Amino acid sequence: ADSISIPEGCLQALPYHHIFADEELSGYAPAIIKQVPPSTIRLNTKQAQIINVTEGGLVSVTLISKPEDKRILPLPLTIDDSIPDRIALIPAPILQRCKQLSKIYICLEKNNA
Repeated sequence: ADSISIPEGCLQALPYHHIFADEELSGYAPAIIKQVPPSTIRLNTKQAQIINVTEGGLVSVTLISKPEDKRILPLPLTIDDSIPDRIALIPAPILQRCKQLSKIYICLEKNNA
């Protein structure tokens, strides 16, 4: 197994599932597409304050599954205080595109775009 060095300040990324968003073929049914929520990153208030982002603000998310496999994407923030510290919830379909679903970490920063 490849080991990766997690930069200080990164969080473990875990998937969050939605009944209408997780199934790949559902995206082809217009009635289902209307039920799919927008993709967001979910953090607790403390983690959001560390990067100085408020609800709905854009967060630049760097997904790291291997040292050579880093992906950066902007996602709006949803605050959810049921999430523990050092954990970020990412839509399951986004994480499923990464190679090691069980060990994905993310680095966050405010997206000023």
